[in-house]
Amino acid sequence: QEYGRNNTKMLYVDTFSVRTEQEQLEILQHFLNWFRSKFPYYYDKCGTCGASAKEDYESTTTNNNDAAKEEEEETKQVHLSHDNNDDNNNNNNNDDDDKGTFMGYIYPNKAEQQGKASRTELYQCHKCHSYTRFPRYNSASHVITHERGRCGEYSMLLYRLLRCCGHDVRWIVDWADHVWVEILLHDDDDDCDNGEKEEKRKRRWVHLDPCEAAVDNPLLYESWGKKQTYIVAFYAPLRTNIMKRDNDNNDDDDVSAKDQSTVVPTEKEDEYCSSTLIPLIEDVTHTYTSDSTVEVNKRRTDCDEEVMQSTMVQVQSELWKTLLCLFLKQNTEVQPQQLQHTEQSVVK
Repeated sequence: QEYGRNNTKMLYVDTFSVRTEQEQLEILQHFLNWFRSKFPYYYDKCGTCGASAKEDYESTTTNNNDAAKEEEEETKQVHLSHDNNDDNNNNNNNDDDDKGTFMGYIYPNKAEQQGKASRTELYQCHKCHSYTRFPRYNSASHVITHERGRCGEYSMLLYRLLRCCGHDVRWIVDWADHVWVEILLHDDDDDCDNGEKEEKRKRRWVHLDPCEAAVDNPLLYESWGKKQTYIVAFYAPLRTNIMKRDNDNNDDDDVSAKDQSTVVPTEKEDEYCSSTLIPLIEDVTHTYTSDSTVEVNKRRTDCDEEVMQSTMVQVQSELWKTLLCLFLKQNTEVQPQQLQHTEQSVVK
């Protein structure tokens, strides 16, 4: 509601996909700008008085730097550089109010566990000394309600919102210290001729960082000075994509989006899935660095490589099992021969 009905409609995949790629990127940029203003990055803001040690520290540092520059210009005129340096040193001696605001991790209470919080951070205000709890929610509804989070919460929320709009999205994990999402851009216009249609079917994953309101800027983190080592994409297919049916064979059926999510795939759908299947897990490190493969591999130790590959295989296996379990739960009337066919599809 806050983003607006018309703006939200622009994000729906049916409306979104008919636009040019440039228009799609502009729509995403507008959405992420709103998203970041609505869901600011949480540092240590007090839940009682609203003070933040980090914000106060940055404000003091900025003011001190400005004052130091003005004083430096004045002292240059009278050749008192030595005194000026002493003053600068004094100005840069910020107080330690920001230290100690983070008290540590505590176990989430029952209310926080309902939001799938695995742990809760505890802060003590540097001004009013009251305590603030920061549960690390994994529930999108709780993140929306509390409007507090970091890259973990906000990437998960963006992921869920875009999937609700019908988009293929995957979660991107920088094994060092960051997470974001990617959206699959493509234009599938059935009114085009074969040549145009083939061109329009070209698709690519586009980088989206909700904390930075960044769109299609994969080298952003490299500009921070990061040396990328392992960045992995995790994808869960939309059920309406996996179980997509040929509506020409179902003219008598009024199949809603909900109904499409519960049907059993046919052999024709198996062929469709095989030709368009997106890896559940993919190493996308080279998308986010300009370094060569040789340079990236030098940063990867043999031990790290072995652990990563083992982890990816195990996670992919568990993802397939989860998808199969979800499918079976939603299809209680599946016939034995259909079940066998479905299992073969999932394994495939």
